[in-house]
Amino acid sequence: MVSVGRKRSGGARVRRQCGLMAAATLALLVGAGPLAAEDDAGFPFERELVFAGDPLPGTRQIPNLEIDRQGRLSLLMWCNTLMAQAVVTDGRITILPGATTRKACPPEVMKADDDLIAALQQAAVWRREGNLVTIAGEAGASPLRFRLPTN
Repeated sequence: MVSVGRKRSGGARVRRQCGLMAAATLALLVGAGPLAAEDDAGFPFERELVFAGDPLPGTRQIPNLEIDRQGRLSLLMWCNTLMAQAVVTDGRITILPGATTRKACPPEVMKADDDLIAALQQAAVWRREGNLVTIAGEAGASPLRFRLPTN
């Protein structure tokens, strides 16, 4: 068999770029464009959401999540940062695969980051109650809770 095309050495990079392009296309197709201004029950676009889970021993970092009106997601975790695409509609949320930084951190911190990403990528529904935003999967997994900072 004759191989035609790119060498395999950059395959991971190409797959990641294709995945990001597909995510952006999907977001546009399902209408993740500009949305109406939020109300008290609406998703808090372009606002920092601070992780409301248990602190990770040995770290001072508290994860925070932000999703802009175009669906660009930034999740600053205990060690690394996830940049992905989110599709948010009435009570539903889909997090598409993205790219993460690869900082060298202790193994338990890296595992906590990976667990947070896995939980977020299983997300299917969201709910807002005042300053608390809950993101959960439909399979009954433990929900992620984030809070809006108040002054």
